[in-house]
Amino acid sequence: MIINLNSIIPPAGRIPLNLGYEFRSVLTDAVRASKGPKTKGGHFSNLEGYAIRKLRDAPYLCIFTKALYEVRMDKLAPLTYTDEEGTEYRSNDVFETDFGTLPLVVQPVLPKDRFLLSYLLHDSACVNGGLFKKRPGEFKFTFVRMGRRERDNLLYSMILAEGGNVTQRLAVYVGVRAFAYVTGQWA
Repeated sequence: MIINLNSIIPPAGRIPLNLGYEFRSVLTDAVRASKGPKTKGGHFSNLEGYAIRKLRDAPYLCIFTKALYEVRMDKLAPLTYTDEEGTEYRSNDVFETDFGTLPLVVQPVLPKDRFLLSYLLHDSACVNGGLFKKRPGEFKFTFVRMGRRERDNLLYSMILAEGGNVTQRLAVYVGVRAFAYVTGQWA
């Protein structure tokens, strides 16, 4: 099931809708299945712990435009990814995203919102240079700087948690690594 970005229902008691934010509540079956005990690839929790609003259209490759969105995490229960070893990752409170920078020719096969939760955390890590991290046995999250390769490897793992198969994970991973190479951020 693909997430329909227009099918957004506001839950009660969150950021007021008059701020222009839309709330996520429609999630893929794979993401819902990833919630709970440790699974291969880890799992996501607080699946509705964020709000999204469109900011603007930005130039992309000189002849295209892409939509940019602002994401605000719920401060009490933000979207969290837990890897197989029990390390938890969270993003900054507010950041910009484009839901996965995928070439137009790939989007019919691999839509931009297919691995939305993975893309959100990866984009936050790229924008801010890292994520908030809590290892097993620690009591609080601390911001940890992450290199480009570490962020891309985490994306690969998160896509598995969202039900991505090997082909899909490799397609996204090769794409982000190629982008890193072209932009000189290979390490």
